[in-house]
Amino acid sequence: MGFNSTVLVLNDRLGEIEREPEKFVEAMLSGIYGFGYEQVNFYPGQSTVMSCTHADTVTILAVGGNCATKLGQFHNGGHHHTEEAQVQLLRELADKYGFTLRKKPAKKAKR
Repeated sequence: MGFNSTVLVLNDRLGEIEREPEKFVEAMLSGIYGFGYEQVNFYPGQSTVMSCTHADTVTILAVGGNCATKLGQFHNGGHHHTEEAQVQLLRELADKYGFTLRKKPAKKAKR
């Protein structure tokens, strides 16, 4: 199935990227090819390779504050398109952090 790469680009820096697109692409490719298990800041202050994993792996990222954090990575065949698969990933993420996930009880009808 191949590999997938997740890249965070800071939109505020798009002007710099537009001025030197070749430099950006070269740096991005270098970041992807050189990716290990840690994120690679391939274009300082502008872009970071957050993950580079096999297509059978799902990576869960938290994105905000001009950066991203890898919360979890799960080998489940790349399934995350259905609610059932999403709930299973949520269960696995909760388990990673020492929590259990359970559905809320049904709301009681008002009398």
